[in-house]
Amino acid sequence: MADNAKYYYFRLMDNFFDSDTMIILESMPDGYLYSNILLKLYAKSLKGGGRLMFNESIPYNPTILAQITRHQIGTVEKALKLFTELGIIEVLANGAIYMIDIQNYIGKSSTEADRKRLYRVRIESEKTSGFLLDKSPDISLDKSTPEIEIEIEIEKEIKLKLDNTAKAVERTTAEDVISLYNSICLSLPKVKMITDNRIKTINAILKKYSYNNFENIFTIAEESDFLKGKIIKNFKASFDWLLKEHNIVKVLEGNYENNKKDTQPFEYDAGNTEGSL
Repeated sequence: MADNAKYYYFRLMDNFFDSDTMIILESMPDGYLYSNILLKLYAKSLKGGGRLMFNESIPYNPTILAQITRHQIGTVEKALKLFTELGIIEVLANGAIYMIDIQNYIGKSSTEADRKRLYRVRIESEKTSGFLLDKSPDISLDKSTPEIEIEIEIEKEIKLKLDNTAKAVERTTAEDVISLYNSICLSLPKVKMITDNRIKTINAILKKYSYNNFENIFTIAEESDFLKGKIIKNFKASFDWLLKEHNIVKVLEGNYENNKKDTQPFEYDAGNTEGSL
């Protein structure tokens, strides 16, 4: 497999900020601003393989870099001067900026040393000829390429999020849901009793809906004039009303939002003024 792919991510070693260069940089006045600028330049240079140019004929100047990094022009100018003195960047005669250590941060593979060598060749070629070396020679990679590594990392992150979501559902109790309702729905009747029937109902709903769903339901209810009893006389939603599944669906679908011209029809029980519908 040829090493023709562009690397759009970079990794920092856990001791990155403990290196002599970073310690010296951050110990200077405004050093933490310079550190922030440096990280942004690393990230911006990734699409160019470590080379920063606005386009093939126009280099980045301090004014443009100030806009990109969202720092003052004077701060950027000082940062570039320091980066050059510390050997972090090299600015060529044509204005191209090369991030010298970028090859340390684009992943790990059996060709890491080759990529570093070819990166230096690329810089020297542009220095001497004035032209950018468009393509590097093909390099055979093992299965430990950055593309595969990043896919593995993404899969791990997705699995971790799913596991955390599952654990959150397992940890949510009826008491949690009732407490959440009482803290959000200040305009609706308070829940004062935790009955066996309510616990049973909540546990059944937790098999289909998450804690976040409850939070959304209660927030929508508290913001709805209709559910707070301002639209229909003698009707106000209650905790038990909100737990009915057909009402959950209608609330989550936005049927009771204030900008709705009409609310969904329902059957009203005149014997309960807290909304047993």
